[in-house]
Amino acid sequence: MRSMRTALLFLVLSLTTASCMKKPALDDNDGTPVTAEAVQDAVVQAWGAPSALDIGANEFAYTEKDIEIGDLPARVIFQDGKTIQSVEETPEEKKYVILQQIAEIDSNNEQKLSTSERRISVAKPSQTIDDEGPATLATALPLSVELAQQLLYACVKGKDWNVSCYNLQASETVEDAPPQIASRPDCEGLTDCKWRQKFVSFDMILESKDDKTGVTSRTKAKYSVKMSPDAPYLSRVTEFCYEGIGTVSNTHFPLRICQRIKNFRR
Repeated sequence: MRSMRTALLFLVLSLTTASCMKKPALDDNDGTPVTAEAVQDAVVQAWGAPSALDIGANEFAYTEKDIEIGDLPARVIFQDGKTIQSVEETPEEKKYVILQQIAEIDSNNEQKLSTSERRISVAKPSQTIDDEGPATLATALPLSVELAQQLLYACVKGKDWNVSCYNLQASETVEDAPPQIASRPDCEGLTDCKWRQKFVSFDMILESKDDKTGVTSRTKAKYSVKMSPDAPYLSRVTEFCYEGIGTVSNTHFPLRICQRIKNFRR
């Protein structure tokens, strides 16, 4: 659990540094407090119960990350394609080789391309039988869904920082499939070419102390996520957004960073 909290803190601090963010676009009224357990429950409910053991060979997920600064139109800054290159199965686990292709796009629209392989192993549930029947696998979010994992610990306090969350919202909608998916005759199996979206959002306040200056900073942020039970495993987190306030030369402006699924194949 500590490693997850450390990853979350790294995410928040890296966003703050990269965007020169000081505080998000929230007013002085923090709103209705919410516990870390309530946020975790909302995320787990939205995630559902998909199994990483159901990932198939050649499953593909394509995401884009864009940034919106002030009144400027959103600009794509990152593209990520993941393909299950191979699957190896044993009685104890399934092993996947994921081919990942990334494009980082700068303000001049120039791309830095990279390709890498990632290997993950997913253990199979125990087949032990007891008086209550087959043993069940504990609810967990396996590897390859880091965004969902980060949300689970977003409102959990750490040794070196304090965090509080507010204004939790959860809902469910039905939306049209992304254009690249809708362009295929079978729409990747989506009924009426639409997919259900489970939405969760909350505001977060992070307080951390600078080891060198001793000054405690207070950072506000808003997080929102969509997860679709109709999407394959690698594409289940269909949208992840962060909102805050950026600043350059003492000029403040609204900042929004979103990552969205644009295409997938089962």
